[in-house]
Amino acid sequence: MRYNKFPFGIFIRQRKNSNVKYIYYYFYKNGKRLIKSTGISFESQKEKGASIKRAIEQLQQLFKEDSLHISDTITLTSWVENEMHFWEYDQSRYVRSKLLRSPIDKPSITERYVLDGRKIWENHIKPFHGKLPISKISSQDCENLLFDWLQDGSSHKTVNNRRSIYSTMMKEAVRLGVIKQNPWQNVPQLAINSKKFGGFSFDEVERILNAPVETKDRVYYLATKLAFLTGLRIGEICGLQTDDIRTKTIKKKDRLTTMYYINVTGQYSTKLKKRTIPKDKDARAIPISESLYNELADFIKQQGYLFSFHPGKETPITANRLREWLYKRMEKVGIYDYKERNLTFHSTRRFFNTLLRRRVSEDVLRKMTGHGSEEMTEHYTDYLPEDLEIITQTQDLLA
Repeated sequence: MRYNKFPFGIFIRQRKNSNVKYIYYYFYKNGKRLIKSTGISFESQKEKGASIKRAIEQLQQLFKEDSLHISDTITLTSWVENEMHFWEYDQSRYVRSKLLRSPIDKPSITERYVLDGRKIWENHIKPFHGKLPISKISSQDCENLLFDWLQDGSSHKTVNNRRSIYSTMMKEAVRLGVIKQNPWQNVPQLAINSKKFGGFSFDEVERILNAPVETKDRVYYLATKLAFLTGLRIGEICGLQTDDIRTKTIKKKDRLTTMYYINVTGQYSTKLKKRTIPKDKDARAIPISESLYNELADFIKQQGYLFSFHPGKETPITANRLREWLYKRMEKVGIYDYKERNLTFHSTRRFFNTLLRRRVSEDVLRKMTGHGSEEMTEHYTDYLPEDLEIITQTQDLLA
């Protein structure tokens, strides 16, 4: 809404999940569109007309008094929140540009990433640098902030994640010509001494899978067993749908045979409370043995999430409860040192890699696990001295 007698315009913005509307004003200076809040807001349509009128009168008076000024130096908060809506998934110009430049079935940015980015922005970046002019933020400012983050007891990995989010915003500002250089470019990441996930022995997995199971724990037991025998991530296990368990008849040496497999198409996000694309963003098929398929048979009779306590299978088991069950299970079968050895649910994935590494090619292993590189595969794998059976035969050893 532009008023020709005066060199300014006004517009209304509404924050997500809020009924409050805010009135902003803008004008152009040296080719730049400068924006500032009028400080006036309203909630109902009944209040709209009077609020807009009050805002216009206020701006007109400021203009007459030569007090209508907006600095041509945009603050970081103004650019991130007002110009870009950077961390608002449905409104973000940055998200839109990423999605338009990536395949529909393999988006280059996810809603989960944006949610995490918004939390980091609001809690760890905005309070420190939000009021700084975006063009004046220096590498020294960023280095100081990096060290300030360490003072709150955060790990190097956590600090690096914050650095990455901040750097992403500044890279976009460079791309759009808002600033000339990303100040984080000269501030290296911190070194990470990550503790490697512990590995289960074959004997330990046998004990976990062969010990008696109470009926009420059957869901957690099969979810854990599937993780050991397929290498699925915990989010993928929780996100499995009943129609992801499939069969296919194929011809092999002039005879028909049935292949059983899992079609991994998503994972469950506890934060978003919905199913999202897998971490590697690609669907993949993982073969399972007939005996394992038969164990899952009772779970696939009703449509919905495969592992669920909900009567209609509308919500899955949670990742935290599944982890807790595995820890209790380890104690039950005599694995008391799991904390010292860093045995976690993710160790089931490492066990699967270890079992298969010497029997299948790297390409096949990466395709099954969703690893993008040989280096990542190496991270999860230990070499075993004995030759290993093929996938389904190996699964049957632990059936």
